Amino acid sequence: MLLITLALSVEAAPILSHLHCKLVEDKAFRIYENEQVRIVISGVGKISMAAATAYLAGLTKDISGFLNIGIAGHKDQKISEGILVHKIIDSTLQKSFYPTICFKWDFPTDVLYTLDAAEDQYKKPYLYDMEASAFFSTALRFETSEKIQVFKIVSDNEQNPFKELTKEKVKTLIEENLEKIDELINIMLSFSRSKPLFDTNPLFQALHFTAFQKNRLLELLAQMTVIDPSFQLSHLSHFKRAKHVLEYLENKIQNYTPHYPLK
Repeated sequence: MLLITLALSVEAAPILSHLHCKLVEDKAFRIYENEQVRIVISGVGKISMAAATAYLAGLTKDISGFLNIGIAGHKDQKISEGILVHKIIDSTLQKSFYPTICFKWDFPTDVLYTLDAAEDQYKKPYLYDMEASAFFSTALRFETSEKIQVFKIVSDNEQNPFKELTKEKVKTLIEENLEKIDELINIMLSFSRSKPLFDTNPLFQALHFTAFQKNRLLELLAQMTVIDPSFQLSHLSHFKRAKHVLEYLENKIQNYTPHYPLK
């Protein structure tokens, strides 16, 4: 099940209709779902988004990944541009997070600055929102970074201030990006469907892995199958220690450089 978070009902409405989702809970948060996705409307701000993300994860046993969708400001990007985020900066903590885009994506990506309050001074050529850092840091408690993505649609810029936004404009912006949203959802759902079933028993018999190391190995192998679908366990057969296996995989993943389209 892919878990999708949105801050506003007006952002969610076109997606809920497009994906034929039904309301399944209206307690702490409104939750909608179909057979493949589960969607929560968090409300505005980092605290609300963190709570909603954790709440949704707590309700879900089989998580395919996390996706945050919403509008955002930008200094100079054109209105309605749909942008995948490759770096998130929390303005208060001055801490950065890095979604791993290890799949083919032919559309723009950019940096996102998460603020505590709405801002109409676009000091840097970034995206601006009020939730993404909280979403990402919370989702990281449940999944690895390649399975956590943030997709933002430019709603305001220096020539088009956010104060001029209306519900109808927001709805239109989301509708204009439904094709990209569909593509991203299908990519993220494919992570769990296409994952090869490695037989790790021979590796565990040959080398001593602690329980923690076994879990870490499985996480890294899941990431490797996304980065390199041709990867095989035989690539690890020459290692003599579990620690070195993990270090090798971590370095491969860390040094992987996806090709970000120019904005």
